[in-house]
Amino acid sequence: IIAAAEHGLIACFDVRGKLLWKETVLSTIGGLAVNEDGSLVVLASFGHGIARFDSNGKRKGTMPTQGSPCLVTVDMPGKNILFAEID
Repeated sequence: IIAAAEHGLIACFDVRGKLLWKETVLSTIGGLAVNEDGSLVVLASFGHGIARFDSNGKRKGTMPTQGSPCLVTVDMPGKNILFAEID
């Protein structure tokens, strides 16, 4: 189970509720999406663009955006990321 809090926390739990990993993101979080096998986690962070993580919570970089992304989704294989920005 992967979840995000609005004010900068993303975490992954197993089905029994044990914390597997967590990451603090210094930005307000707008949306979260995970691909089919969980190997890609994407996060719309208002101040930093689209943050990417692997299944172990390791950062895989950030996709800068011109505006503030508020929603994000990823296709099943994890090849395409679509996001919406606050106008």
